[in-house]
Amino acid sequence: MRRLVNVTDQVETPLDAWRGDWGNSYNTRNAPDADNIAARRSLFRTIFQHLPIADLNSILEVGANVGANLIVLPPVGAIYATEPNDQARQQLISNLLHPLNVCGDAAHMLHWPDGHIDLVFTSGVLIHIPPHMLEASCRQIVRVARRWVLAIEYFSKEPREVRYRGQDGMLWTMDYGAYYLDRFPELKPVAAGFAWQRLTGLDDLNWWLLEKRQ
Repeated sequence: MRRLVNVTDQVETPLDAWRGDWGNSYNTRNAPDADNIAARRSLFRTIFQHLPIADLNSILEVGANVGANLIVLPPVGAIYATEPNDQARQQLISNLLHPLNVCGDAAHMLHWPDGHIDLVFTSGVLIHIPPHMLEASCRQIVRVARRWVLAIEYFSKEPREVRYRGQDGMLWTMDYGAYYLDRFPELKPVAAGFAWQRLTGLDDLNWWLLEKRQ
């Protein structure tokens, strides 16, 4: 794994950085305001038009940060979150979720049983997983999902690394929908779309909704 220097000038792996001061700085920098929450609500409303809400009883966000996405999800039976950063995880517990529904799992080591959660999704998380860890992380997401997998991530047609806040080894872009489909034949595409920054106020994001073959 490529090593990097984070904001404290300590040499760490990317996951260590997100768990430490680098991740704490991200929490502060990306604290959602009312406009951001409204934009996320609109995005998820568009995505969830392609889902039978009546059949959706549980949702897991992998890498939920402070829960800006969870706020705008439709009411379902149970909402779960993983978040490796202690500070963000405590905010989730204080503001949104029961402690038993929140854990510090990284994407490559989810503890839920096979097919335990109806919909498992990431938003701006796969882009920060090093390429050599990506397949293991996606495999865990697919394993835990009962029916749907959703990825909301940056897109590029060819995989490439992007320097992120002055650091290498922290962000990669690719066609994440194709990545899932090429490796997990049990998945089929349902819908996809693009959230344009000029229109939404969010980053330029692609989303891919995939369904497990029954």
